[in-house]
Amino acid sequence: MSRRTLILLRRALHYKSFILGIAILLFFIGLSIYAEVTWPFEEAIVLWNNPEAWLEYPKFAKPEWITVFTGKRELRGSLILDSRVANLTECVVEIYENKSLTMCKDLYKEREILAVGNQRILSVITEITFNYEYDEFPSSGKYEVYVNTTEKVYVDLILVKPNGLEIRLEGGFYTAGTILKTLEVKPGELSRIQLNYAEVVKKTYGVDVDVSKIEPVKLLFIDDKLFIEKGIYKPLNGTYKLVVSIYSTDINATAEIRVLIHGTIYGIAGTDRLGRDLFMAIAWGAPIAIAFGLTASVLSTLLTMVLAAISAWYGGVLDNAMARINEIFMIIPFLPTIIMLRLFYGLDLWGMLWIIILFSVWGSGLKTMRAMFLQIREMPYIEAARAYGASSARIIIRYMVPRVIPVLIPNIVIAIPSFVFLEAALAILGVSDPRLITWGKVLEDAYENAALTQGHYHWILGPAIALFFMAIAFALIGFTLDRIFNPRLREL
Repeated sequence: MSRRTLILLRRALHYKSFILGIAILLFFIGLSIYAEVTWPFEEAIVLWNNPEAWLEYPKFAKPEWITVFTGKRELRGSLILDSRVANLTECVVEIYENKSLTMCKDLYKEREILAVGNQRILSVITEITFNYEYDEFPSSGKYEVYVNTTEKVYVDLILVKPNGLEIRLEGGFYTAGTILKTLEVKPGELSRIQLNYAEVVKKTYGVDVDVSKIEPVKLLFIDDKLFIEKGIYKPLNGTYKLVVSIYSTDINATAEIRVLIHGTIYGIAGTDRLGRDLFMAIAWGAPIAIAFGLTASVLSTLLTMVLAAISAWYGGVLDNAMARINEIFMIIPFLPTIIMLRLFYGLDLWGMLWIIILFSVWGSGLKTMRAMFLQIREMPYIEAARAYGASSARIIIRYMVPRVIPVLIPNIVIAIPSFVFLEAALAILGVSDPRLITWGKVLEDAYENAALTQGHYHWILGPAIALFFMAIAFALIGFTLDRIFNPRLREL
């Protein structure tokens, strides 16, 4: 590192804005390293674009830190009750940060052959006991029945609540295969759970309840007395028992059950409509944003400088030709052209980057930089270089370009956020690379799914805050460098 560079760095460190900008930028660089280490690029792309990989994660889950402000206990990740887990004391699994954490109390399974007349009937009773100690209802849920038999199997699935109320989730005959049911319900329809709950409440408490507007998953965990007597929706905490009864004439039959109960909070940034971890998108959006913005800013500025120097030095026909090309590019609508090229040729993000650089090089900055080089061309030391026979290339590279570099460095830094925001804007318009994990792509998904009107603010705030701080970082660094390289600004 040269002595002049050290002096400039020491001068920059006197500005708090520069230190703050560097600190924010280092945070994003650290986030980029974390993303690469935790989710290698190719694996991250495959994982993010595979909805099947996120089926066990809660959808629209809020960030975990929200509970610091609400003070409520909420289910983190998802609870999985799986009767296929044998000989385990703890059998409920919580999916969190790609790890499985056991959380439940007990698993009991009894398999016997019953004699009914001249027939032998297989009976398998499985009980899964677990605790629910939260202040909020689960967000959603689903269950799967796995049947392997040559005959029909009768499956009875009952949830026993802490107050002894029994709600039947499933009851019927099944053949070999997998039965997948969701605990969600279509508008205007009543599910089996809703009908069974109303029937059980009628028998137990002697009252009719309207369950048409209550989601089935909430009915499974609702405090029945508060609901019936006061109309209050509150979870009933305590020990629950899931009882699975299997009956079949095929004594070799097997049938298992797997129940997923999705929570309401997950991770640092929450999840989206597919259950994808938004922190993963924010972490991987950082290196992509830095690479895109830095590449576009550096290349476009340097190429503009080279073209402006050539135009100013040689003049004549070449200067006129470059001026006409510059005017053509200035009247071509930039954004519609980018969108058209993306849709016609299927360009990826880096393909669009070169188009953006092309428009930036031949933009309005070319005339401004050409004017600077015209002034430099008339300087006495340029005349001296001509006199001792220096070539045009040497004069441009050794004597003209170094005079504008102090002006270019702050401009390069300040221009980076504009390219980052441009990528985000293109993504929101639906013309970004659909495979990449970028902040703009996350915002596009949030916009398409009406995240703001649906109350999923975390889906928007994460990438929006990241974009804001990225712009702040480069702006603080760029304006500080501008004050250092520009003596007039240093006095302000």
